[in-house]
Amino acid sequence: MADSNRSPAFRSSHEPIPEVVGAFEREHEQTYGHRPRGAPVELVSLRLRASAPRPRPALRAGARAARLVGPREVWFGDRRYTAPVVTRAMLGVTGASGPLLVEEYDTVIVVPPGARASLDDQSNVHVMVDAAGNWCVHDGSHRERARDNRSRDGVDDRSRGLRGHPARRAPSNSA
Repeated sequence: MADSNRSPAFRSSHEPIPEVVGAFEREHEQTYGHRPRGAPVELVSLRLRASAPRPRPALRAGARAARLVGPREVWFGDRRYTAPVVTRAMLGVTGASGPLLVEEYDTVIVVPPGARASLDDQSNVHVMVDAAGNWCVHDGSHRERARDNRSRDGVDDRSRGLRGHPARRAPSNSA
């Protein structure tokens, strides 16, 4: 590899690695139909991609105090529940079981009955339901599927909102 004055970023007087020269000659032959054996090779550009695991920084608990906001009525299927409303800081790593609402300044996380919410070491909220997507009614008397005409956000198939009032729908534009 010839030492070039074109780029001050990296200069080397070392000869090129034989594998790099061989790869260049093969590519040159495939592209142009001949192999430039023995011709000087100048490495003009080199790209390197590297990765290494980094330790995850420990996050401090937010400045927002752990406080109980108050209960709200929520609907899951045909049943109405009174769910406590808590902040993220109240969950901790031990977590809490649903029905539960985790209220933040920009969202509300709905934890259905039988599911469990907890925080990881980065303060991410994890809501655990079983592998089939089922949630269990509090008293364990029966199970319902969250995906059978119901969503996991506390709004059932009759379009009732989180407080049990009928949800408003935008008029449809169907002709």
